[in-house]
Amino acid sequence: MSKKVVLFLVMALLGSPAWSIDEKNGYVSIGKLVQQGLLDVKVERLHSLKNGLAVSMENKTTDSIKVWIEPGRRFIAKDSIYQDWFIADERMITIVPLGMAEEDLLGFCCQVHDRGPAEGAKYSIGYMAPESWIQLATLIKEGDYPRGASQHAVWCLSDNLPSYSIYDEDEKNVRPLRELVAKLKGEQVPWYMLSYQKDTTRLFSDIAERLIGKIDYYLPNSSIVTINIRSSTGEVVKVLAKESGLGPGMHTIPVDLNVKGWPKGKYEVMVYTDYATLISKSVFKL
Repeated sequence: MSKKVVLFLVMALLGSPAWSIDEKNGYVSIGKLVQQGLLDVKVERLHSLKNGLAVSMENKTTDSIKVWIEPGRRFIAKDSIYQDWFIADERMITIVPLGMAEEDLLGFCCQVHDRGPAEGAKYSIGYMAPESWIQLATLIKEGDYPRGASQHAVWCLSDNLPSYSIYDEDEKNVRPLRELVAKLKGEQVPWYMLSYQKDTTRLFSDIAERLIGKIDYYLPNSSIVTINIRSSTGEVVKVLAKESGLGPGMHTIPVDLNVKGWPKGKYEVMVYTDYATLISKSVFKL
């Protein structure tokens, strides 16, 4: 757990943030019930479960209680070597007097440079994340997105990973994630997506492996088109189309690149007509 997280938690405890809501349809926030001493909660990482996070609750009262586990709650890892757990799920549970209940919650790591939680890792009840995170949690909860893309969407907010790291071979499968994250970060939706190499020692390698996307351009007249990729030094590193004769109108070129081993930095996809006239330039970063 980072110093920023500790500071945020202290601020949350000192004053209820504007996005904090304690009740929904008569169900009371799990955090409020714990704070009031009405509910005991144990949170544990269990790989054997479908979602992998077991939340065990014990009603300490002689009355039934209605528990609301909110999307956007951030459970705090008790061992600081592990990432905190961000909940993209929602539960409303009624627990009988002195009774117990257990839920398996969908969630995602939210500290990209810490370790993924080991079997049996323990968490405290934590706090509600900022409102923008809650929007993302709600979208993931209500959709059916690839888990890896959802994880990267969370890291885009928690660790400022770029929006283009939200990846799927079929962009339509992750378009709502890409659009929401770009909006929350105040960015344009990137024209491309990057996948990254797997690394057995960490969850995110930050080493780009594949780039996919598409580039649209317009030709006012029939032209000879050349498309190449240049590095930040101007060197041509890849030719995508060479001296192709095309008619007037809108054109789209699909881009699918193996970028494994390419140096980090900025690259430009340049579209030229008649060998010399630059009509389109699209930038990507590795």
